[in-house]
Amino acid sequence: LRCTTKNGTTVIGTKTALLTIKVPAALTPTVGSVTLTEAATGTIDTIGSYVQSKSKIKAEITAVGSYGSTIKSYSSTFEGKTYNGASFTTDTVTGSGTIRLRVNITDSRGRTSTQAKDITVLAYNTPQISTFHVARYNEKGAADPDGEYAWLQLAYSVTSLNGKNTASAVIQYKKTVDTNWTTLQTETALSLNTTLKPTGTTFSTDYQWDFKVTLKDAFKAEAAYSTYIPSGDVILDIRADGKGIAFFKTSTKEGVDI
Repeated sequence: LRCTTKNGTTVIGTKTALLTIKVPAALTPTVGSVTLTEAATGTIDTIGSYVQSKSKIKAEITAVGSYGSTIKSYSSTFEGKTYNGASFTTDTVTGSGTIRLRVNITDSRGRTSTQAKDITVLAYNTPQISTFHVARYNEKGAADPDGEYAWLQLAYSVTSLNGKNTASAVIQYKKTVDTNWTTLQTETALSLNTTLKPTGTTFSTDYQWDFKVTLKDAFKAEAAYSTYIPSGDVILDIRADGKGIAFFKTSTKEGVDI
């Protein structure tokens, strides 16, 4: 501070005093709000929750300085990664359960403030097929290597995601010598562990039959498994054109088959 004394326009004396003004440490910037929304689009929109390995988080941050300071920088951490700016989108979420986003702001005085916000992420696994087995049965429901009916043991699971996920298990079959598949039936339960007994389709003992199940969920993630049932229970079979011979099964191709 300087005081100047004048007589008219003539300076007759000055006095200077120095002082230091300190901003209290308590005067720090303030994080106003942290708004988090789903950034991924498509199937995730129907789930209504954050999903592991599917979701991306969009963050919008507001902050204000204190007594004239301005916000100079934003730095946030999420799943070990740092994101800068008042608005950003994270990488795909890898964890599940409660995950914390920590926001750090710095003002023009170099003062900092931190705020944390937790989100809940649903655990997700790709579809799993644990059992797929097919065997021949006769019309009386007894296991029979010469039976023309097929019973299928099938167990699979799809992550529920609070019941918002979907499942489609398509079971198909064909003669081993053919190339085109035919759909036998489709299951839509989120999880299944049962024996299926289709009655409208028979499988001739003259052929070996291939079976496969393809399981998909709402995200089109896929699991598949294949197996087969042999032809009828014979010791030796000669192909009708004489170009093939098979042991313990019917002959379905040229050459020797066992």
